[in-house]
This record gives sequence, C-alpha cells and structure tokens, in this order.
Amino acid sequence: MESMLYLAMQFPISSTIRYCRSAARGIVTAVREKKTKLLILGWHGKKSQSHFAIGSTVDPVIETAPCNVLTLKNCGQNRKFKKILVPLAGGPNSRFTLETAAILANHDGGEVHILTVDTGRASKFDLDAFVEAHIDSLPIERNKVTVRRVAGTNIVETILETADDYDLVVMGNTLESRLQRMTHTPIPETIAKRCEKPFIMCRSAAGISRWLRRFI
Repeated sequence: MESMLYLAMQFPISSTIRYCRSAARGIVTAVREKKTKLLILGWHGKKSQSHFAIGSTVDPVIETAPCNVLTLKNCGQNRKFKKILVPLAGGPNSRFTLETAAILANHDGGEVHILTVDTGRASKFDLDAFVEAHIDSLPIERNKVTVRRVAGTNIVETILETADDYDLVVMGNTLESRLQRMTHTPIPETIAKRCEKPFIMCRSAAGISRWLRRFI
C-alpha cells in the first residue's frame, strides 16, 4: 500500500482482487480484460520438483498471456544495474530481451554486454547483423552496447560463469510446449534456477505469434 501511494503521485495506480480456481487463470483473465501490454511477474527462484519449468503459476501465465511478459528474480532492494549480461541465440524473444536490458541499463547509466557462446558448431544466427539492425532503435547510446564472445562446450555453465561479473542477467524465454519440457529443461529456465544474480526472463507477444505461425 505504501508503494502504491508513492507511485500514484507519478502515474495512475489501481488494484483488483479476483476469485478464481487458480492464480494463473485469474492473472491471464485480468490481462485480457484490461488489454494489458506488459505483465511483470515476480518469481521466488525456488526449484520446481514437478514438470513445470518455473512454477505452477508462472508457467501457465507465460504460455497464455496475450502480452509481453517479464519474470523477475532477485531484482528488488533498489539495486543498480551497471553491467547487464544478455545471452542471445536468435530466438523469437531476442529483440524484446535486448530492448528490456537497454532500458534498464540506460536508467542506471550502465552498459549492455550481449553474450554469444562459441561451442565450435556452426550457427545460423548472425549476431553482428542482428545487433547492427536494432542498435539504433534502442534507448541507449551505441557505445554502451558491446558484443562478447566466449568459448565453451557447455552453454549453461559458460553463461553462469560469465554472469559472475555482472549485476543482472536478461534472457528470453523458450517457447517449448509443456510436453517438450517434460523430457528436458530448456537452457533459459535452467539458468534462471541456478543463477544467483538478479535475473529477468522475457517473452514477447510478437515472439509467441511467430512461434505459433510455424505450426499453422
């Protein structure tokens, strides 16, 4: 309530209470009714022992919310994000992920380091071309964005080791089905569970639309 009173002086704040069979259904219903453009979720970071990648509430919301979704872990306490690590591999959320990191870095006068892990295998994703295509539209100075290449055979371990030098890690969500996640845990979700640094996962509404079009 104290936060709402403070923020209400800067922009309109409202609250709502819903009664639903599940928290996820209530959140998604509210998003649709209010035509929300961005949904921000907090995640406690505890490891799920079930078939859910993140949790029984967060997973369904990420999968079904018709808007951009940010899932935050350990991002409170007025932290300053001077150095932000953004691992990219060319997924459908790459643009939204990079933009989110740029906004946060610019607010704190920080830098964005885009990470690619070189496993020795050929990749279809041209990171340099991607950055050049989007950098001028980012809300941050060009000289504050750099590309970092790190060699490593294990992508998860390489990213986690590199993250030790940063204040925040920002990654895109995977868009795999729940059935696919039952056989293996995707890289972003694995890193989210193990990373001790502040962590943000991004899922763009545009990204899920492109993903769906592959099956239609």
